[in-house]
Amino acid sequence: MFGVAYSFGAFFDSMAEEFNTGRGLTALMFSVTTALYFGGGVISGRFADRYGPRPVMIVGTISLGLGLLATSAVGSIWLGYVTYGLGVGTAVACGYVPMVAMVGGWFEKRRTTALGIAVAGIGAGTLVCAPLAARLIEAHGWRRAYVIFAVAGVVAMALATLGTVRAPSRGTRRAGRPRTVTRQRPFVVLYLGSLALSLALFVPFVFIKSYATERGVEAGRAALLVGLIGAASIIGRLGLGALGARLGPTRLLQGSFATMAVSYLLWMASDGRYGLLVAYTVVMGVGYGGFIALSPAVVAQLFGTDGMATILGATYTAAGIGGLIGPPVAGSDHRPIGLRSRDRLRDGDDRRRDRHAYRASTRALNPTRSESVRSESARRPGPRRRPRPTALPRCRARPTRTPGRSDRIRRSTWSDSGDIEPPARNMSR
Repeated sequence: MFGVAYSFGAFFDSMAEEFNTGRGLTALMFSVTTALYFGGGVISGRFADRYGPRPVMIVGTISLGLGLLATSAVGSIWLGYVTYGLGVGTAVACGYVPMVAMVGGWFEKRRTTALGIAVAGIGAGTLVCAPLAARLIEAHGWRRAYVIFAVAGVVAMALATLGTVRAPSRGTRRAGRPRTVTRQRPFVVLYLGSLALSLALFVPFVFIKSYATERGVEAGRAALLVGLIGAASIIGRLGLGALGARLGPTRLLQGSFATMAVSYLLWMASDGRYGLLVAYTVVMGVGYGGFIALSPAVVAQLFGTDGMATILGATYTAAGIGGLIGPPVAGSDHRPIGLRSRDRLRDGDDRRRDRHAYRASTRALNPTRSESVRSESARRPGPRRRPRPTALPRCRARPTRTPGRSDRIRRSTWSDSGDIEPPARNMSR
């Protein structure tokens, strides 16, 4: 069940390529599934407390088969959110919380050891299913691989359903109503810690394979990294679960939180080196196994076993919220902020250059009428133009007076007297 869900990283690249979607949209399919199976634990846990775990397991078995078969036939990523999210999410919600609560109710002295053995199957399923999914995808494609997983998953969950027996009530102190428990300080601290952890917990299950292949690691070895997380989590579940009976589950749970925080520093320092990636998956898997094995024991120690499925489901809603937010945010852009801003500027310059080159090529192939006329006139030799003469400054002419009768008499008198020059005019008149 968890092996099918946690092998999504092996399907990630194939589905993103076929649907032509980015990292964030493709990772959202896994995030929706995580939110549903952890958030739905409240509902499945309440039904398991009232009717027993077997009817809830039957619903989960049917949901897993139908969901995987429908996912193998989807034509878009949006339908995958519904088929894979509802199908696998409901199956895990109906299988995990009721079964863990049943185991915790049957054991009292060695409860942490029993829970560690029970949840070790999650790590074993991840170890087997992730590399198996990579080989099936390479041989048959991701759609046929989901069909094979649907058949195998239904058979495995049907066998587990046959072995479920409702745990007896031991008369331990009751957890009380869920609203009362959620107001208590231990529950609030546990809830907020699980929420902060889950923001980064599910990121490697989606991106560790693609992260390694982008840095030159072979696809088979990259898919093995997801399996190593499952293998190391078995050690954490069994080892820390056994130590929980001696040292107390609360302190070991705090140590698991610190171990996972340190492991992500190894991933940041790896820079694609396979040895450091293996070290990261091992350290992270041990801390992750302790978190899964010890959380039910801490809930049983703090709030009792009666009504444990409901309280445990309410606690796991924090993991559902973290799983819904973490992978899409990590997949939106996994580069540092400085590289992102520099690449955005570079992409903007490239787009501007491409736009100018496109316009230039378009003008060369399909010139407009004005450009064609301008280019034709530039090629045609025209007549040589003479320089324009410089215009002289114009003088204002004095207006002339029309000669009258007195002028004609004076001119005739002057011509009869024989004077060379005409007599001066009397200007006083």
